[in-house]
Amino acid sequence: MNTDPNNPGFSFRPTKKLGQNFLTDKTVINRILDSAALDSKDVVIEVGPGKGALTGRIATIVKNVYAIEKDNFLFGELNNKYASLSNLTLINEDALRTDFKTFEGNPKIKFIANLPYNITSPMLSRLTENRDLFSNIIIMIQKEVGDRIASEPGNKTYGSLSVLIQTFFNVTRLFTVPPGSFKPKPKVDSVVIKLVPTQTHCDLIKDINLYSRVVKSSFSSRRKMINNSLKSEFNKEEIEISLSNSEISGKRRAETMEVSEFIRLANNIYELQQSTSSDNSSF
Repeated sequence: MNTDPNNPGFSFRPTKKLGQNFLTDKTVINRILDSAALDSKDVVIEVGPGKGALTGRIATIVKNVYAIEKDNFLFGELNNKYASLSNLTLINEDALRTDFKTFEGNPKIKFIANLPYNITSPMLSRLTENRDLFSNIIIMIQKEVGDRIASEPGNKTYGSLSVLIQTFFNVTRLFTVPPGSFKPKPKVDSVVIKLVPTQTHCDLIKDINLYSRVVKSSFSSRRKMINNSLKSEFNKEEIEISLSNSEISGKRRAETMEVSEFIRLANNIYELQQSTSSDNSSF
């Protein structure tokens, strides 16, 4: 049984299924808060407050905090612990089902989370879908995933996740967090990354869904040249014409391509498909 050192009466046995590893390192807590650049006008969503190591600190700084905790026991204990905080709203539900638009405000929301490893991928998808709501996002995730998100072209860790996240966010890899900063200790290192939504690339994309298909299919077989990888989603003629129009060699591999090149390729596929569709409809 683990006990929160800041609240001796708060005892709880972590649930492995929920990936519960509680942050206890005060230095890491301070660095996360500094990275979020919080002020008295901010509205913050915190996902997975756990025992409240960050929650209480955040509430002393900002206008409002919405802390989303799935675990029923932890939710009850947090209610008892922070009953006196009028600017803290505790929500007992699965954050993957939360409608973040209900918290929309001005200025935009800041998002902070120590994400359980098993929900990292779906939560990143949710954050991407709702990116217009946020001014910045500070998340602690498994180091391996963080390295992939922040990776650059030419690296072994560079893949579809890197491209898609970097399309919608400016990514900053902040710092590594060792297992000893948690109770119980996870088996791997974690990393804190900062995501700031950007329209720089988004405004250039003609069809977001098509763009996502292009990126994912390009990395479907990492060892293959891109003209072969794309065959999983597109026909040979589309691939050849679009690569040529994009001035991208079909002999390259996806891991060498920058975000701007994927956008150019996807847009050329889109234009070709629109042209073909228009030609067919004229008969």
